[in-house]
Amino acid sequence: MSNEPLIDLPLPGEPGRSQNTPPAPAAPKGPPPKARRGLWVAVLVAAAAAAGYFAPKPGPPVVTSDLNVVDVPEQRIGEPGPEWPIEIRNGGQRPLEILSVTLDGGHAEAFSLSADGCTQARLEAQQGCRALVLFEPEALGPHEIDLVVASNAPNSPFRLPIRGQAVQPELVATPTSLDFPALLAGEASERRQIRLRNSGTSALSLGKLFVPGNEFFKRDDGCSQSELPPGAECELTIEFAPKKAGTRRQALSVPSDAPGAPHDISLVGEATSPVPTLVVSEEALDFGTRRADAGTQTDRLTLRNAGTGTLRITSIQMSDSNAFAFEPGQCEGARLAQNDECHVGISFLASEEGSFSARVRLSSNASHGAIDVDLTGATVLPRLVVAPTSLDFGLVAVTGDRALGSLRIHNDGTAPLGIRRADIIAGGSSAFEVANDRCSRVVLEPGEECRIEIGFRTTEEGLHQARLAIREREGDAVTSVSLRGESVRGRLELSARALDLGDVEVGESVRGRLTLTNAGRTALAIREVRLDGSRDFRISVDGCRTMRALAPDAFCTVVLEHAPAAAGIAQTSLSIRHDGRDGTASVRVSSRATLPAVARIEINPGAIEFGTADPGARSEIHTVTILNDGDGRLQLGAIQIGGPWPNDFQIVPATCAGLDHLAPGGSCTVGIRFTPNEPAGPRSGELVVTHGASNEPATVGLSGEARIVPAAEETTPP
Repeated sequence: MSNEPLIDLPLPGEPGRSQNTPPAPAAPKGPPPKARRGLWVAVLVAAAAAAGYFAPKPGPPVVTSDLNVVDVPEQRIGEPGPEWPIEIRNGGQRPLEILSVTLDGGHAEAFSLSADGCTQARLEAQQGCRALVLFEPEALGPHEIDLVVASNAPNSPFRLPIRGQAVQPELVATPTSLDFPALLAGEASERRQIRLRNSGTSALSLGKLFVPGNEFFKRDDGCSQSELPPGAECELTIEFAPKKAGTRRQALSVPSDAPGAPHDISLVGEATSPVPTLVVSEEALDFGTRRADAGTQTDRLTLRNAGTGTLRITSIQMSDSNAFAFEPGQCEGARLAQNDECHVGISFLASEEGSFSARVRLSSNASHGAIDVDLTGATVLPRLVVAPTSLDFGLVAVTGDRALGSLRIHNDGTAPLGIRRADIIAGGSSAFEVANDRCSRVVLEPGEECRIEIGFRTTEEGLHQARLAIREREGDAVTSVSLRGESVRGRLELSARALDLGDVEVGESVRGRLTLTNAGRTALAIREVRLDGSRDFRISVDGCRTMRALAPDAFCTVVLEHAPAAAGIAQTSLSIRHDGRDGTASVRVSSRATLPAVARIEINPGAIEFGTADPGARSEIHTVTILNDGDGRLQLGAIQIGGPWPNDFQIVPATCAGLDHLAPGGSCTVGIRFTPNEPAGPRSGELVVTHGASNEPATVGLSGEARIVPAAEETTPP
């Protein structure tokens, strides 16, 4: 390596520095004056070159803009907006050369460059140029694009987001058509309101609203020649005043600057000549259903003139029927002006059970002719219905808890039903009782119902039967419901009466599984599962805790774990308390603990001496062997260099690379190389091996020395 000093060459174009200045010749040894003058010249030239090299350099060009985001004004669809100027500036110190200015993004069709004063421009420091962007949207909503400036600047390409909002007015009329009710010619209708709303995103300009003809009239016009901001609305009213009978159709024209203008709102009206019309309050009169002995039931029909001329009632007739009668009152032969009315009384007289019908015919001078009104009615008696007709509790566990069953008593007739009481007739069993009686001394209207809850409880297994008697208030009617239930118990079966968990090392653990099955005919409740005895045993999984009751043939699982602290045979007992037959069960649990295998680490050699080496020179690789001298598996952790000079020693991957353990008797190797760095002098370090045989890592001492390199002798050229 040469010991001559490096000369800082100037950058191209920098003033005051020559790129071709040759190095000064070395001065010859000795004190001749000419040689000393040459040496001083060389020193001065080197000093000037160093001063130029370390002088501050001008910074690179940077593309900047006055704005981070350009927001152009809102623009209507289909209309070009104003040209929007964008200033590009050189924010650096060196000249900026702009190669191109383009637009890039998903809305490229809505933007264009109307003028580009930046492409191929050369900008000095802080100098700027300008481009003009034109926004011409074709669809509503926000539009975004990037102005992309490609240049010689480090931040090229420079992207400047441009955003624009496309808007347009939208006219919404409510309603879109007006249909006026029929009225007599020469009269005027009530005024109907029309609301115009701008549901668009820009202002809406309305022209003068116009209705042709002389029968629809615009009133209270608050819309013509107005401007509605987005979301604003205006109102006007329309009046229909026909001069003669017939249907009229016109359109209200709404001129505006909204798309689709002008908009038309349909106006429809009808004028009629005076015509009498008979309207009856009921097209059919139904008296419903009542008890046969409830007496006469009355109602009435209202007759009204809904037309425009005088209505004359000519006759009122009823078909032959003994179940109905009518009273014409003032209606027969009456003359009714427009909207006048009269009443006809109708009576339902049936005293026998059954369904009845008749017809009343109303004749008048109305153009539609006679009107028939159908009369119907029925008489019935109450009827008691019990559901279910028998109550079977099925299989019930013998636990002392009460099982409940419900009976629904329904009045399926149309007359009130009175219930006196409900009694249990035991039939030799005392297992049944009335738990909740909401029917005794109750009157059920037609269609109503009530409920009686029956309880079933016994402490003895077997079949039990009885019946419930329901007595009505009227007469001696009694309805019986049979009651039945069978009391049973659950039966616990274990997958084993004794559970051997097997052999396990001290410090490790072993598990065993026990299955509990309900082999009975009803649910089995598991009250408690616990271990009695050694503390080295525990229940690791209790699947029976979340299943308080096992259905027939269902099962749950208990997992037992033994983690011994000392070698030897260990035993405990698992106790299970339940509500089935026998009530308790016990399982003997055992295990055998042995001492664990032990791993031992041995490292050879214990220290490595690399000797003396030049700085930066590599030594030969020395091999370190790691051996598992024990009878257990040796876990290997990190293998790394430590000590005062860890950077001067390097690990060369060997057979230990990627291993996480060594089997008993197994070994692997690690390579070590010495590469000293400056300065010269002795070096020391250590190879650190983290392992599982103990908490202390194993180490190998490393030592070496960096040799002092003598300085090269200076020579004088001939």
